[in-house]
Amino acid sequence: MYADGLLGNKTKGDYDKARQYLEQAEDQTVNPSVRAKARFNLGLMYAGGKLGNKTKEDYDKARQYYEQAADQTVNPLVRANAQLNLGLMYAGGKLGNKIKEDYDRARQYFKQAAEQAVDPSVRAYAQLNLGGMYAGGKLGNKTREDFDRAREYLELAADQEIDLRAWAFAQLGLGRMYVDGLLGNKTKEDYDRARQYFKQVAEQTTNPSVRAQAQGNLAKMNADGL
Repeated sequence: MYADGLLGNKTKGDYDKARQYLEQAEDQTVNPSVRAKARFNLGLMYAGGKLGNKTKEDYDKARQYYEQAADQTVNPLVRANAQLNLGLMYAGGKLGNKIKEDYDRARQYFKQAAEQAVDPSVRAYAQLNLGGMYAGGKLGNKTREDFDRAREYLELAADQEIDLRAWAFAQLGLGRMYVDGLLGNKTKEDYDRARQYFKQVAEQTTNPSVRAQAQGNLAKMNADGL
């Protein structure tokens, strides 16, 4: 409650109180599931800057807590979320130095989160991020095979309806890949596919920012005569 601002005023003192309670929950041995959740929440607070100052040392503390939450088997839901967040930290450069080894670590965590069946929303986000990494060249070498892998992951995220934010981002990503020629050969059929993806995103209301991007892409296609 202190971590979420339900108690206090989201001040440093309130976050320190949350840390103290979470550390107590993390130190107990009676309930391993509660311990795992406390470790995950401590990781979340350090990763998000509620504890510390978003320094390398703070991100390392987040990593340590996330790794502990990801290594346990008592609470699969916490494990899946910890795996996803570790992947996001390595992919985004909060951990490591944005080198191949760091992206490979991100891939490993995303794959674990994408293969679990406990949390469909986490699975969709992991698939979305794997697709984005292959499409953007963080994984692979921007070859036809890498773009096909990106397509496979993005299609998985686009085919689910549990998490509409992941769905919208995946649709947008697929549309961009077809219009840019990363998928297909810039034929009329490829542009039609891109248009279909953009139209679906432009019609959703869950994510206004993504909707605006899709509308912009459709406008550019029309202006370019595609």
